Amino acid sequence: MKIFIDTNVFYQNWHLRSAHFQLLINFANNSGVELLMSDLVCEEVQNKQEISMQEVATSLNNSLKAFNKVNAEALEVDVYSQIEKYNFKNILVDNFDRLTFIPYDSIPQKKLVHRAIKQIKPFFTEDKGYRDTLIWLSLLEYLKHNKIKDEIIFVQANANDFFENNSVNFLPELLVDIRDYGVQCKFLNYKSLNAFLKDKVSEEDHLYNFDKVQHEILDHYDLEIQDEISDYLNSISTEELMRLINNDNTWFPNMPVINSHKFEIIEGIEDPLIIGCKDTGASRLSINYEFELRSCVLSFTILDHYLLGDPGWMHKYFQELEELPNGLLLSEYARIRIEASFNLSINLKRINGLTIDRFEIGR
Repeated sequence: MKIFIDTNVFYQNWHLRSAHFQLLINFANNSGVELLMSDLVCEEVQNKQEISMQEVATSLNNSLKAFNKVNAEALEVDVYSQIEKYNFKNILVDNFDRLTFIPYDSIPQKKLVHRAIKQIKPFFTEDKGYRDTLIWLSLLEYLKHNKIKDEIIFVQANANDFFENNSVNFLPELLVDIRDYGVQCKFLNYKSLNAFLKDKVSEEDHLYNFDKVQHEILDHYDLEIQDEISDYLNSISTEELMRLINNDNTWFPNMPVINSHKFEIIEGIEDPLIIGCKDTGASRLSINYEFELRSCVLSFTILDHYLLGDPGWMHKYFQELEELPNGLLLSEYARIRIEASFNLSINLKRINGLTIDRFEIGR
């Protein structure tokens, strides 16, 4: 999925701080969704914000002058010196992990003039629709050139410029453009950001930005998570452990009856990834977490009378075979990929309720 948002959606949301934009940012970053931004949209937003800022500053300055006329003591404030430099592209870069800016300078003027004269949508008159046409054609050019086949979320608040009456279906002229450019994407159109979020995004699932939860919270719980993993694997029955292993490791051998097992972590967590994070109330998070344990030892003991034939075949699967008075100790040193779910109490700084959903042994 890729998301394309037109200029008007950003008006009055210059810094992307609204609840809708925060949810969009969390969803995009948590899900690996890419935001496609037209350079022209960025320039329009930049210009509109600067105009709006000047209007507000002028109004505020005039109000300040009026205040000083009626107040006994003048309030000396240089309003214009307080204006902070605004850079819309930098704001996008700071907020979205996957972001592509689409240039518009490759669209031939001859094509634009032809569409203006013929009033091919989104041109409505010869002077209305120029920027919309540039934005639209440059998007199609980008999708065609990069052979993109993803689902495209197209958010456009100026519905009459792009959609048929009372619908989110593209105007016939735009469908012709899609066909002529050979674009193979499926477009899902929305008249507002809120409409898209309500239709496609679970607020519960994306209440948090997973990267922030990772770096600000979970990075401090590596040792606790490792302890919980070890406790879990060493406390379950050997039959449960073998079911867990066999579910995700089809290459693992059919073992004779195992007497006991032991799991030990030598080197800890690497390449962590939050798959899900939900607020369960009272400063508790329910987390679905994937990571690798760099080095672990997985050991099994097998009693003599369960050994069938020469145990030498086990060297193929276990690095160490140690003879015991009444059997064998089999040990494998491996890198293991784990998907686990657990609850985290932020106030108590405690992890509980851990279960392991996936257990992949590196070969």
